[in-house]
Amino acid sequence: MLFGHDDKIKIFKNLVKEGSLAQSYLFFGESHIGKYLFAKMFANYLERGKFEDLDLPLTEALIISPNEGSIKIKEVRRAKYFLSQKPVNSPKRILIIDDANNMTSQAQDAILKITEEPPPNALILIITSGLDTISDTLKSRLQKIYFARLKNIDIKKMLIEKYNIEAKKADLLTQESLGKPGLAVMAINQEQFRTGRSLAHQIQKKAINKRKIIEEVLEDPLLIDPFITTLLADLSKDPLKNIAILSSIMDRVVKISDFTTNKRLQLEAALWNI
Repeated sequence: MLFGHDDKIKIFKNLVKEGSLAQSYLFFGESHIGKYLFAKMFANYLERGKFEDLDLPLTEALIISPNEGSIKIKEVRRAKYFLSQKPVNSPKRILIIDDANNMTSQAQDAILKITEEPPPNALILIITSGLDTISDTLKSRLQKIYFARLKNIDIKKMLIEKYNIEAKKADLLTQESLGKPGLAVMAINQEQFRTGRSLAHQIQKKAINKRKIIEEVLEDPLLIDPFITTLLADLSKDPLKNIAILSSIMDRVVKISDFTTNKRLQLEAALWNI
């Protein structure tokens, strides 16, 4: 079950019913909001009639995500062949590109050509947390769907109903997730979240080696998001005092999402004056 996106589920079900789906969509919004899960569930809906994340292979969907830090043109060429084939179990052959902000310029150009002359049964779902990293020309070919942060009530409901978290703990996890259900789940299941959160608390202390903490965060990319999110949550408790550093961090977060950016320099620049 997908929590907090009921409006989009209803819209896409109606588009299928009316036969008015576009051929290419751009799902954009912050990370850990549910864009990728929505895309997978929609592919399952087209294939099996259920808007759920079933533990079954999708025979009519190809999912591409970054390999060694980027999505290269060879992956798009593979996708082009996949989309050219006629679907059997679904009305569409579906291409899902996750973390598309990591596409190389050559890969973006190749996707653009596919969107200009798409196979008749193709459906392309491009997912990004960095809208500015997608070329304007490619964006113009895609129907844009914005995914906002979830309401606290939806995240709390998810934690209680899906993960059997008791209400008091669900309240705490909801508060710390800042509207991102994926982070709430990470807090339950992943050691990286606890480590990232701990490092975020540590770096705010005066007598601390900030460079060492930044290096530790960068050693494990899975620490970056919980580290920054926890830091923002802490600093947001006194927004007037911390407005400058909050603005700096948010600006650097956008730059960090671009795979061509030196993440170490961005983090150091954002955090040095905490």
